[in-house]
Amino acid sequence: MKCPVCNADIADGSAFCTVCGSPISQTGNPAAAGQQQYNQPAYGAPQQPDYGQFQQPYGQPQQPYAQPQQPYTQPNYGSMPQYNFGHYKKQFNIGNHLFWIAIFITGLSVFLNFLTISILGYSESISLFMSDGELHDGVFVLILAVLALIFNACKLNTGNVIASVIELFLMIYEIGNVQSSLKNDLSDWADYTKFGPGYYLLIIGTILMLATSILGLILHISAKSKQNR
Repeated sequence: MKCPVCNADIADGSAFCTVCGSPISQTGNPAAAGQQQYNQPAYGAPQQPDYGQFQQPYGQPQQPYAQPQQPYTQPNYGSMPQYNFGHYKKQFNIGNHLFWIAIFITGLSVFLNFLTISILGYSESISLFMSDGELHDGVFVLILAVLALIFNACKLNTGNVIASVIELFLMIYEIGNVQSSLKNDLSDWADYTKFGPGYYLLIIGTILMLATSILGLILHISAKSKQNR
């Protein structure tokens, strides 16, 4: 095949001459049949890009971008396990309420007759708190009862148990001291003495304090462990 401009030999089907660069007409060229004619751009002239086939004409409504949205489904928190790691709020239980009664009985026993001596119509009563204007060891019993009252009001179940244990030892000491005096110093008056209501209320109140304080502590620990599960 020859170039129609410079008559140079070029390969069949070439679009441009490899010598002079002139475009080769493909009319009647069987080797170039079916190929799209390529127009050499005119260098130096401003190129006008054809955006018509890609850009939508102005003035026409733009097609909205429809993105499929998934409907919001609220999670079902009811089926999920609930864990509570917050601070446990102390509450009064049945043990704490009964502890009030035990404190009252113990404190009252100090002011009642603990021991009564009766001889020939003459009677003298002795309390643990005071007799003949002199304070006795019942003051310590009363102080422990007041401390237990404060502990219970502050919901300090461990403090209730500690105060009750000390109260128990103090009760044992007081009763043992009286029994020893009746056998030794007051042996001649033993047949004329009897224990009053303060003696029995001290025993009942102290035992109740210890029992109810332990009950309140157990119920408190049980309620706290249930909340933290």
